[in-house]
Parts: sequence; structure tokens; C-alpha cells
Amino acid sequence: MLAPHGHLSVLTSRILKNGEYRLGDLLGKGATGMVYRASRRSLGDDVAVKVLHADLALDRHAVVRFVAEFRRMAGLRHPNLISVYDVGQEEELVYLVMQLAYGGTLRERLPARVGLTGVTAAVRLIERLADGLDYLHQRGVVHLDVKPANVLLTRSNWPLLSDFGIARLVQEPATYSLERRLLGTPAYMAPELCQGKPADARSDQYALAVLAFELLVGRRPIGGASVAEVMRRQAEDLPPRPSAFDPALCEHVDMVLLRALSKPPECRFATVREFASALRDAASGPSAAPGPRLVVAASIDWALDTSTEDTIEQVD
Repeated sequence: MLAPHGHLSVLTSRILKNGEYRLGDLLGKGATGMVYRASRRSLGDDVAVKVLHADLALDRHAVVRFVAEFRRMAGLRHPNLISVYDVGQEEELVYLVMQLAYGGTLRERLPARVGLTGVTAAVRLIERLADGLDYLHQRGVVHLDVKPANVLLTRSNWPLLSDFGIARLVQEPATYSLERRLLGTPAYMAPELCQGKPADARSDQYALAVLAFELLVGRRPIGGASVAEVMRRQAEDLPPRPSAFDPALCEHVDMVLLRALSKPPECRFATVREFASALRDAASGPSAAPGPRLVVAASIDWALDTSTEDTIEQVD
């Protein structure tokens, strides 16, 4: 039996599904599990295997959520969504087999609060993520945890939205009949989520706007010294203009991002695709400054606090 959250060395070279998968190096870990590179015997390729944390694997409700993630993702096919291939349970291990993205995560690519980026490349990435999210929203699914750590990149930097562990159907009740309910990541949570109100597609739009802000100016619009402070400020504080941190950004980009970051959901764009299109038009307008530039984030204490970038749980 694995200890809570697992002894990583135990899983190296572990064989699953009668030899179909052989676990290799640990790629990362999150709130619900650890992700390993694995070889797949039948196709002779590599995949990613997400293994549920050992303590959660003993929780029947957690296993139900984990399997629900597979069912939710297995029926989705879009160029900007990670592909899911298989799910299984063997003794103490509960696992999910997914597409392997060789370029790591967007979070790993983002320098620590200092960014060297081109507006065109950043906006193109946002557009592609918006395409994936719009595909979900048209099928009644809200992701609820859009953030750089959940954006995987291929070798050619093509973005793939991943981790549907807390996604839910819009028609599902806001409160589950489970002991715990995963909420999201405070640094990217929409105000309505921070206030315990129902989520919809506009909540994902808010999170994508936070990500766009971060890509363009090297910092997030709202921060704080603790999870509680960040959630309070997400609900109450108005975000700053992006151009306050990068004067090269035009006022049209300010207007688009601030609208997508509106506190009332009804004040945001009607769809995430509409937001991305407006951002593209604003960034490519006659007053937009072309080309890459160095953007240095303001020196603030909360900028170094990564605790607000973790997915959190609320006990119901």
C-alpha cells in the first residue's frame, strides 16, 4: 500500500494493464494525483498516466470523481483539448491514461513574474484556448480551473487545455452530494466562485482573461498575501489597467481585458470566443505596438507567493 500522496519511487517501472503501460519518470503532481510518463506497448509510443493520490484512492467519492473525469474527457475531441485514452484500477492504483505533451506546461514557460513575449503570440495562444473552451461551453461543460499549469504545450508550442478534475456540466447542481467539492485556483477564480455563487461559461472567461493579462504584462491583475485575501480581492477589488504595467499596450487592449475581468458576469463578453476575437482586434489595431518587448512586473510581496496558484478544496 502506498503512503498518502505516494512514494514516487514505488511507481517507477510499475506495469499496468497486463503490460500495456510501463510507468517512467514523474512529470508533475497536482491536487488529485501525480502524472507520469509511460510507454504504451500496443502502439509503441509514450503517454501520460495520471495516478490518483493514494489517500484519495481509498475514498470512494474521490474515485467516483476521478472516473467521472475520464468519462467527461473521453467524449471530447478538439485540437486544443488534451486527449484521454483509458482509465483503470489495479489494487491500490487508480489511473487515467492521456496524451503526452512534450513541451511541458505554460506555467513552466512563464518566467517568474518577468516576461519576454510578443503580443501577437500571446493573443494567438489565448485564441486557441478560447476555441477549446468554447467547444466545452457549447456542450454544457464549464472547466472551472483554467490556469497556466493546466495548459500543456506540444513541441511546437500548440496549447492543450488539460485537467478536467473539477469541470462540471452547467446543468449539474452547484453543490454536490459529496463530502468535498473542488473549487478552483484562487489566483484565477472568478468573483462569483469566490463568493460561492453558481458558475457558468463566463467564469472560465474570467480565468482566461487573468491568464491573458499575465501573458501580456508578466503579472496577474489581482493578488494577495494569502488564499483568503486573494479570494476577497477577486470579489471586491477592481483590476488595474494592463497598460499601467506596459505602456506599449493600447487602451483598446485595456478595455477588452477589463471587460472580461468585470465583477458581474453579465458585464463580460457573451462568449469566450467573442472575448478572444475582441482581444485579437484590439491588439492588432492601428494603435497597437507590434513586436516583442521586455515586461518587468511591479515589485510586490504577493508576487512570490505561489500558494494561490494551487487548486483548493472546500469541505461541504
